[in-house]
Amino acid sequence: MIGTKLLIGAILVSTLVSCQRAPIAGASRGSQEQRNTRETFLAGSEFEESLITHLLNSSAMITLNDDITTLLSSTNLTYTLASPEKPFVFVDRNYFWNRQDFVDYADADNTTAYAYICVLNVSQNDGVFSQIYFPDGEQVSEIVFGCETSKECCGMKCCGDDVLINIIIVGAISLALLFLLLCNIIIGFKKRREKAKKNGKSAYHANDTTNANDEIISADQITYETRHPANARGSPTAGIQTLPIEKSMKRT
Repeated sequence: MIGTKLLIGAILVSTLVSCQRAPIAGASRGSQEQRNTRETFLAGSEFEESLITHLLNSSAMITLNDDITTLLSSTNLTYTLASPEKPFVFVDRNYFWNRQDFVDYADADNTTAYAYICVLNVSQNDGVFSQIYFPDGEQVSEIVFGCETSKECCGMKCCGDDVLINIIIVGAISLALLFLLLCNIIIGFKKRREKAKKNGKSAYHANDTTNANDEIISADQITYETRHPANARGSPTAGIQTLPIEKSMKRT
């Protein structure tokens, strides 16, 4: 009897555990199904050249092959991954060496929603990427990264990255042009005001100078010439005072 109860209890516990695990597995499958897998190709852009240069100079690569003939010819060099389970990071984006590693990473990331899984299927024509090997000697066959919602796979990056950068650049240029335009308007307005003030002051000084040239003559300065300027200018005997006739006759 006790053995039957224990068996029933074990069955109930296993049922509860399986019921609890089922939604989590379903949610994980659902999140994977929501991501669209897109095959991408190398675009030969400056971004990809910078990515390859940074990759080869990083600690992700540890060794070259030991074939002395290949080393001397400097062609078809092969590279070995130091830690293939870790992604290669470039411009805040993770690049994985297989699809499953990216899926595990995306499922564990609760902050970023990846709408696309971008897969570069490495071929013999993909340059350096076709020369990368795992430590066990197997050649890397794919490079995987993800793009967020509203972005798509474009070569080795997401198209939305360029759109955002272009928006920032155009916005900064527009603000700079608007600032320069406002500065020119303000400077022109100030110059016109200063010019108007200078013109008003010069007109006032001209009127004041004309009035200042008019001399004011006091009563002490009034003479015969000032009283009779015409006589003084027209008479040849100007300035000679003559005596009245009556007075001269009395004296004689």
